[in-house]
Amino acid sequence: MKKYFYLITHIIFFIIFIMLKLMHMSFYANLMSIFFFLTLGILIIYNTFKNSEPISIWLVIGIMLITSSLTDFVWFYNGYIHPLDGSLLLSVFAIPNFFILLISAIYFKKYYKRRNVLQLTLDFSFILFIVFFIIFELYLDPFITGSANIELLMASSFFLLVSGLTLILMSSMIFTAKYEKLGLPYFLIITGIYIFSFVTLYFIYLYMRESYVYDGWLDVVYLLSISFFTLSYAFFKTGKTYETVVNYGEFSNFTSKKILAVFYFLMLLVLILLDILTIGPFVIVSLITIIYLYANIQVHKARMSELELIQEKENNQRLEEEVGKRTHELKDAYEHLKYQASHDSLTGLYNRETFLKYTCQHIKKGNQPFSILYMDLDRFKVINDIHGHTMGDRVLKKMADLFSAFIEDKITPIATSFIGRIGGDEFAILINTTDYDTLIHLAESIIDALKEPIIIDNFQFSLGISLGISRYPDDAKTVEELIRYADLAMYHAKEATSSQSKYLFYTSHLIQHIERRNNIELLLRNADYDQQFSINYQPQFDIHSKNLIGMEALMRWEHPIYGYISPAEFIPIAEEIGLIIEISNWVFKKVFQQIYQWNTNYHQNLTVGINVSPLSLDYVDFLPSLDQWLIDYNVNPEWIDLEITEHSAMNFSILMDELFTTLSNRGFHVSIDDFGTGYSSLSYLKQFNVDRLKIAKELIDHIVTDPNERLIVNAIIKMAEGLGLKTIAEGVETFEQLTILSSLHCHEIQGYVLGKPVSPSDFELLYLKK
Repeated sequence: MKKYFYLITHIIFFIIFIMLKLMHMSFYANLMSIFFFLTLGILIIYNTFKNSEPISIWLVIGIMLITSSLTDFVWFYNGYIHPLDGSLLLSVFAIPNFFILLISAIYFKKYYKRRNVLQLTLDFSFILFIVFFIIFELYLDPFITGSANIELLMASSFFLLVSGLTLILMSSMIFTAKYEKLGLPYFLIITGIYIFSFVTLYFIYLYMRESYVYDGWLDVVYLLSISFFTLSYAFFKTGKTYETVVNYGEFSNFTSKKILAVFYFLMLLVLILLDILTIGPFVIVSLITIIYLYANIQVHKARMSELELIQEKENNQRLEEEVGKRTHELKDAYEHLKYQASHDSLTGLYNRETFLKYTCQHIKKGNQPFSILYMDLDRFKVINDIHGHTMGDRVLKKMADLFSAFIEDKITPIATSFIGRIGGDEFAILINTTDYDTLIHLAESIIDALKEPIIIDNFQFSLGISLGISRYPDDAKTVEELIRYADLAMYHAKEATSSQSKYLFYTSHLIQHIERRNNIELLLRNADYDQQFSINYQPQFDIHSKNLIGMEALMRWEHPIYGYISPAEFIPIAEEIGLIIEISNWVFKKVFQQIYQWNTNYHQNLTVGINVSPLSLDYVDFLPSLDQWLIDYNVNPEWIDLEITEHSAMNFSILMDELFTTLSNRGFHVSIDDFGTGYSSLSYLKQFNVDRLKIAKELIDHIVTDPNERLIVNAIIKMAEGLGLKTIAEGVETFEQLTILSSLHCHEIQGYVLGKPVSPSDFELLYLKK
């Protein structure tokens, strides 16, 4: 609102002022102007102190307005009340010019450092010459030649000096800058300074020649210049930046110099045409201007060369900085890639390649002994299957943190070590010791450290660990063999029992074991089933009547070179290499053919038990194949008892429920084999459509001597009775066991006490023909 108030006030003032002049009421017009600008000056000073504005230029403008009003009052007194001495009048009237010069000096001080010093000096010198040359020609020459009063010269000298310096300062600042965009407040100030200075010089020129007309148009222009200062304050806001300086002094703005030169040429021509100047000064000024323009060209070239040098240095510096930055970025990227190449992305441990490389370097150092601890998490697959791989990854990270903390707390004080993630849930640690007791202590410590459950979010996981140990150079002297032997030891440690974590040192018999396994695999792949495989049958009896109720088919392998090979040895290998389906199909066909012959020839209704591999349960053609064999061999499905281990039944509980129901609907008998050795929930049994439970031999072995085993067997029999299931005890070898099982009301038995597995011909002779 401030700027509109000032603007409207000034418009009203000048309208009234000009109207009074036109109405020949200059007395009131001049009196009104005195009080108008006096009031504005006081308001500016008051607001400056009130707003704590740190800009001194506004304070000087306020004082200038007040002094200008006072000098106008003296001028008013001289014109309307009482004439004053001319010299005194000029001296008083020159006071506002001093403040105008001070305003110019403040502006000069504020911005001169942004100009090029050499260019500013050149411009200042040229403008100084031109201004004072014109002043000399217009004002001083008449006094020198004696055509004017010397006292008037003394009175007007301050006028000339102040106005000349004002023009010199402002012109130097304006024309030295290549480009400068001023805010409106400063534009008004500079415009006011120029108009005020030219009005003052023209006034002195007229006054010295006694041509000045009181209350003429020059007074109106004078007041207009004063109004520019008051309006500048009206458009000023504290805290706002009003000037935008671009490239101050970076180039000697040659275009502005030409404009400046043309301006002075035109001004001189006007003065010549008005017969104020003669042709002589014009020639002198022209020569000086040409010299000035030439000097500008040289300054411009020098400055350009300097700026090119500075620009080149800045470019080189920026290039060096950019090269340094890029070098640093490349170094960081290299370190990151190096880290990624040597570390596992999930756990942050060293990866397999780095671990092998480190181990190889360790071997190359000499015969410094060390050991490899190869570790694999137990039951980790269950976490991935049930909770997903994301949770599995979080568990692996947690395990990596536990391993790192263990190494720092337990291993580092004993020996130097190196840990890596070999893959999946397998980890390896290199330890610079082969001391047997130390390694046992560390292995047991690792196992104990992992006995505590791992808690992630709301889930609690109990993981065990299997650990294999190989030593350099006792066990092997190459990286590959050390890792393979430690892995082999870990594998056998895991196979020892799945109920707890354990460790195992590599020994030579493990290699013998693996060599035998590989040999059996090769023999299996080339075996002639009909020539090498056979089926033995072990009888099953009613425990009370001792009558034969059926038999279990047991596969035998008699190799022509290696002799007898146990099913406990070759069946897992066959399952691992994918031959178990083919072997099982051969067994099913032989057994189906045999049971048909026996039950038909001897008019029996015996049941034959056949062990079913877990892989067969997953085989898509399992049920269709059973149906086809029933047709091919004319077998009654009630003659077939499919024996499925408790472990298989529980691991595939949802599928088993459907499978058992299907098998029962088709007339097959289904038994749970090795019952009592698994970890199943007994509540699952009521969901399965099975016929009987085969109590595991491990429970029967100690039933005579261990009361707890007897209680377990009794509980199984009672539970089976409650569920409507029969029970058959496996591995009954003594009459004491038979007596106890009879007292516990077990239904059926199978074992050496009543019959061993025999060939089909012996079975027929011993149990069927009798």
